[in-house]
Amino acid sequence: MKYLIFIFLFSTTIPSVASNSKCDENNPELYDSFGTIIKEWSDSSAIFRNKKGKEYKVVMNDVYYKDGEVALKNFIYKNTEKEYECNVREVFVILFGKNLEIEEVRIADVGIKTEPYDCEHKRDFINAIKKTKGLWMKKGGKRKKHVYVFSLHIH
Repeated sequence: MKYLIFIFLFSTTIPSVASNSKCDENNPELYDSFGTIIKEWSDSSAIFRNKKGKEYKVVMNDVYYKDGEVALKNFIYKNTEKEYECNVREVFVILFGKNLEIEEVRIADVGIKTEPYDCEHKRDFINAIKKTKGLWMKKGGKRKKHVYVFSLHIH
């Protein structure tokens, strides 16, 4: 969480992972033409921009993984197809619909990358997150969209 605070102290937006030559328009789940995930940020609310450019006013982290964030991270590590040794930190932003179905997973870079970051790597982590379907709970409210933000060290 301390890494998320660092990001937000210096910016009111969260940029997405820059598309690279391997992640182009032919990979719609990975390609990010808009670049900005969180357009505006104030207290606990934000303007989330999806990959199609549509914007939603959301309350940040008004949902939670039923067993907690540590369990979520462990689940993700256990459900990737291979082990990665990139030594990078990524910020994941998950957009949920009204019934907590995962609509979109976005990735933001934090810091400098020491090794190439490819499409398969991103796809693997997005697929692991999508396997958490049905394991999320609402904190309250009857919003149409929900967003959960967390960082993950990919060692």
